[in-house]
Amino acid sequence: MHPHNHDVDLKAVTEQPDFSANAVGEHVPKFKKIENYTTFLAEYAEVGDDIILHFFPPAEAYVQVAGTDTWKVPAAVLRAWQLRFPEVLSPTAENHFRATAPKIVAQYVPEMTSWWMACRSYALTLDPDTLILSFLQKLDAALDAAGVSFLSAGSTPAPSRRTR
Repeated sequence: MHPHNHDVDLKAVTEQPDFSANAVGEHVPKFKKIENYTTFLAEYAEVGDDIILHFFPPAEAYVQVAGTDTWKVPAAVLRAWQLRFPEVLSPTAENHFRATAPKIVAQYVPEMTSWWMACRSYALTLDPDTLILSFLQKLDAALDAAGVSFLSAGSTPAPSRRTR
């Protein structure tokens, strides 16, 4: 084909992927929520061969913005979440999974006030749920042992992190 040929295959242009709710729903990861720890909220899902985790501050870390239905993490608690959480997450994950990057990676997601973590190829283990739940238990215990707290002074728990 000549490099200046501008003929377009109209069939290729008009064929669109199926974005119907049913088709998209088949490809959206089904995250399992974990809300029974005092130091964080979490959710995880198997995505292909990987396990993806999201970590959020505990409900008690949020305070209601005066006169609104909005909940936010105060600046001091947010700084602790950004700095102290990964200090405990990293060695706990490395020890539990017996791996480092690129097999285990984490990143802070400011838009969601969350930490994202990928465990590459761990969905292929015999029991991924047990693997992740035991990791979360160890992480909660390690955060407690390190004296890390993400609670806001005088706060009451936010109704649900999904409503923030």
